[in-house]
Amino acid sequence: MTSPLDPDQPCGPAAAAVALAAEAAVFEARSRMLHEAIDALDTRIKAMSETLNRLRRASAARMTESGDCRDTHGSGVDVDATGLDRRERSPSTPCRP
Repeated sequence: MTSPLDPDQPCGPAAAAVALAAEAAVFEARSRMLHEAIDALDTRIKAMSETLNRLRRASAARMTESGDCRDTHGSGVDVDATGLDRRERSPSTPCRP
């Protein structure tokens, strides 16, 4: 191994061990920081997912109350609040369950 101060000069085993231990400590600290950032991101994703689920439920409830059966999710299938494809229902079946 070469000396961290002078790459052209070889260093002894003790100095190499110290340099490697220092690098390992830096990598461990970076790894901890990355794990903490990933955990924080996971928490944010879960919170956003819960918020989106609440908004979807609230939207579905409003659609059910208003009798609005239009597809608002962009799926191309006209689904009512019961989850049934409107094309599969008879014309006399109301939107509300």
